Amino acid sequence: MDQVKYTFNIVPVYPVTGDRLVFRIETNIPNFNAANVQWSPGPAAVTGWVEGGQYVIDRTSLSANISYWLNAIYYYNGLNYTSDISISSDQ
Repeated sequence: MDQVKYTFNIVPVYPVTGDRLVFRIETNIPNFNAANVQWSPGPAAVTGWVEGGQYVIDRTSLSANISYWLNAIYYYNGLNYTSDISISSDQ
């Protein structure tokens, strides 16, 4: 029997308010629990935190002309689901 592959994507939350960039997971994984997502921003100078199952980045910690990223990993039914998104200071 083949394992079912599910979608797992980081998506930005709009509208952007103040100095906060917020990202959430969009997925069709059954019984998905956002609290179990492992988030990893980069480079290390990015200031961010998990809040309500979403990842928040302090936009003031982003410098102009530098590429940033956010990675998310979720383990389900023997598989790691991963997603990446590029971030810029003017996002």
